[in-house]
Order: sequence, then structure tokens, then C-alpha cells
Amino acid sequence: MISVKNASLLNKKVLLRVDWNVPLSEAGRIIDDFRIRKSIETIRFLIKSKKVSKIRVVSHLGRPKGKGFEKELSLKPIASRFKKLVNFEIKNIEILENIRFLAGEEKNSQNLAKKLALNMDVFVNDALSVCHRSHASVVGVTKILPSYAGLQLEKEVELLNMLLRKPHQPFIVIIGGAKVKDKSETIKALSKKASKILLGGMVANQILTSKNKQWLQNKKIYLPVDGILEDGKSVEIQKIPRSEINNIRDIGEETIERYLDYLSESRTVLIAGALGKFEDYRFAKGTEKIIQFLAKSKSISTFGAGGDTLEKINKMRLGDDFTYLFSGGSASLEYLSGKKLLGLEALK
Repeated sequence: MISVKNASLLNKKVLLRVDWNVPLSEAGRIIDDFRIRKSIETIRFLIKSKKVSKIRVVSHLGRPKGKGFEKELSLKPIASRFKKLVNFEIKNIEILENIRFLAGEEKNSQNLAKKLALNMDVFVNDALSVCHRSHASVVGVTKILPSYAGLQLEKEVELLNMLLRKPHQPFIVIIGGAKVKDKSETIKALSKKASKILLGGMVANQILTSKNKQWLQNKKIYLPVDGILEDGKSVEIQKIPRSEINNIRDIGEETIERYLDYLSESRTVLIAGALGKFEDYRFAKGTEKIIQFLAKSKSISTFGAGGDTLEKINKMRLGDDFTYLFSGGSASLEYLSGKKLLGLEALK
């Protein structure tokens, strides 16, 4: 993977893949512009340092049907926010409409890749979040244009490699969210380096009710000892029927205290996923307490991964207090699980 820093781009025309897939309200307003802000560094670098003559920006937004324009998923308001955020001249930037409006994107159509690359000199991928996809704007264009890693992509891969290989110990991983099957490989891979893996959310519920004992036998995995039920009642997990565990919506006070004690002894922490149903304020306490502790802990290197995790951290206005927030979403977790990402392989 060659960094864009090592590319000769004077007066070149650049096709740039970014991730502007930001969360929107029901009214179509941008809830969190984190991913737009993350893209600015590479765009500034291309214009100011590399003196490129043109940038053609490609991104997706949401999950359109691939059958043409859908107003609610148009990139026009995203492009407007980008223009408000930059503090430098951005002439000669062409921002394409949502690439997933075109069916050929997800089919990795070479015809679409050729259209994207038309009159361009090089391709720069700065979107780790789509690197696990074999799409035209991620993989297809690399077969047509000389291709490089953007600053954001390069930095995220370097930091993910650090967590996989040589994190400062003790290294603690916090895993939450909805589905254990989506994170099982990541848990297994990180348990080789982590001193502890603290679980919460539906991931913990599913493991507590699973008949597969491998998780319970892993001495690095720590599960909640109490929780908050849908009706607000606090319960000790050992004292309720297994069938009731899936009604747990947040970790309880005892679990919060235990997890905070463990974290106080750490030097590196990665949080990936919510510890409760935090979109409901009644079940946000566990996630919020952990995030607040990490944000205040100046002696700990703190990392966040996963769309919901980042949205919560940024909503609490604590993003700047973390060492780094990965914008790669599920692709970051796949990378941490040891999987090869097609978009990264295509840059080699």
C-alpha cells in the first residue's frame, strides 16, 4: 500500500473515494458530520501540498436501491456541509452524486469504474469503511488508475496494526452492540493481545444464554454480573432465568464499577459497541459512564470504533478527548479480526 504522501501529483487530476455516509435525522438533517470532517485532511493535502489540478470526490450515503436518484439520500446537503467546514479555497472539486444510486457500484462494474476514472490521472482511497467491499469505486478503479492510500486510510491502518501487534499493556477491549456473530472473530483475535475483554449489550446477552461454552471458558472475557431490565428493574444475572437475560437493556451498577476498576489499571483501551440500548436514555448509563471515564483518563490511550460508538461519543462532545476514533466502522473490526480487506489488497 503506497501512501499518497509518496505520490507525484503536481497538476494531476485525482479520483478520491471518501466516506460521507453520515447519520441523518428523519427530516434529513445531518446528526453527526464526523466523517465529513475526517475527509478534509486529505483534500487539503492534495490541494495545498500536492498542487493537484482537480479532485473528483466519490462517496455513498445510506442504502439506496441502486435504481436511480433518491432525494432523501442525495449527497447535495452533505456537499454543502463540507463546503461550510473547509477553511481553504476548494475550486476544481467535483462532487459526484451518491455512487450507490448506480447499480454498477455494488456489482463492481468495470464500465462504471471506467466512467469514474475518465479523464483522471490517479485514484486515492481514503475510506477504510468501504474497504471490505468489492465495489467499483473501491476495487474496480484500481485496475485502471495508479492507486494510493489517503492520509486518513493510512493512519487508521497504522493504528489498527499497532493494536493488533504491540499495544501498550495492559490493553483492554470493550465489545458491545447487537450481534455476537459479527464480532466473534474480532473477539478471538484481540484476546491474543488484550489482557481483558469486557462485554456488554446484546453481545453479552447472547453469550450468557449460549450453549457454546467456549466463551465462558476464555479467562480473558469478562461478562456483566448485573443488568437493567426493560421495566427498569435491576437484577443479578445469576439469580434470573436464562430466558430473562435477553430482556436486559443495560449493564448494572455493580458491572459498571467493576469495569471502571479494570479500566483504571489499563494503558490502552479500545471501545467498540454500546453496553446497552443507549438510544433510550433509560439504558444509556453504562455506555455513558464508560465513555466519560475514558475521555477523562489522560494516562490511557483511548480508541473508539464502530458507527454507533462514535455517534454516541460525538453526541456527548467527547470525541476530542479520545486518542483516536476510527471512521472505518465494521471494516475496522473485520481488519482487527485478521481478515484481508479487498479495498486494501487492491492498493498493493
